[in-house]
Amino acid sequence: MKQIALDTWLNEGANTALPQLLCVFTDEPLFATQAADLYRQRLKKQTDYQRQIVEVDRQFDPQEFLSLFAEASLFGDVSLVDLRINQPKLGKEAAEALAKAAQWIAAGDTGHYLLVNAPKLSKTQEKSAGFAELLAKGTEIACRPVGADTLPGWIAQAAKRKGVQLNRETCSWLAEKTEGNLLVAHQTIEKLALEHQGAVDIEQVQGMVANSARFNVFDLGGSLLAGDAKRITRMMEAWKPKGRPPLWYFGPCKRRFVPFATHSRPYGVECLCRMPADKIEFGDKGKTTLRPP
Repeated sequence: MKQIALDTWLNEGANTALPQLLCVFTDEPLFATQAADLYRQRLKKQTDYQRQIVEVDRQFDPQEFLSLFAEASLFGDVSLVDLRINQPKLGKEAAEALAKAAQWIAAGDTGHYLLVNAPKLSKTQEKSAGFAELLAKGTEIACRPVGADTLPGWIAQAAKRKGVQLNRETCSWLAEKTEGNLLVAHQTIEKLALEHQGAVDIEQVQGMVANSARFNVFDLGGSLLAGDAKRITRMMEAWKPKGRPPLWYFGPCKRRFVPFATHSRPYGVECLCRMPADKIEFGDKGKTTLRPP
């Protein structure tokens, strides 16, 4: 399996060979759009192609899909099969069809290209039929999630690609206003690039940005344990228009604190109260894991 980090693909993509099979597995719409757009742009410069958009759904026809790789395109041009998979769970026939297409491409039995877009895969799904062959024979764009701590750096890099220089203060301020909403951060940078090139100060950014941060209610537990009062305040301000009382948002946090009560006997309540934040792991949907000291 060959992997290319999304930042590398966006920054240095023109310097790498264009893969015939590219996989983009991410839950972030912005990342999927950026990776796929650049792939199509580079292929367009290389050759004229016909784009065939195929959805893997109940109407998906494996034989029709495979025929796109077996037949010559109109006027002798190549085809780009733009495959959209909405759920990372393939039926048997669909998995076999994807595996066969990947094998044809790897063996040089077809001159057509395959671009696969799908949600982020779990480790189990990566090893499942169909996806395993795609990853083994193709190239994956690795889309790492951007959290609150890495968002300022992501903003700085995205701005740099557009010819805009933002200092640390400006990146941190913009990150606070767009946390959890990368699309708005990206759109803000594109607006800045249209009006400014080079260094841009924080006042110019503040003049065009509204508060567009989005928070997951399960993030509140981690912020409480970390004592991050500033972030908790931003969360409450963002949720205020929803009309719910503040205490409503603490309800889902109860699931995060259940392990404290469950594990209090072996560790002792005082031990748990003093447990460092790096000994507590928060998973999806509020699942909490305690790592013994």
